[in-house]
Amino acid sequence: MSADKNWQFELEEYIKQGEPGQIEKSEAWQVWKILTLLRKK
Repeated sequence: MSADKNWQFELEEYIKQGEPGQIEKSEAWQVWKILTLLRKK
């Protein structure tokens, strides 16, 4: 599994585990934005 697919899978699994709190949502969003920016380079 490629690194892109791996983090996407992990994020989906994290979301499925339940409604994360506001802080967790913010952290997950920040990580997603960074990974998206890095992937575009």
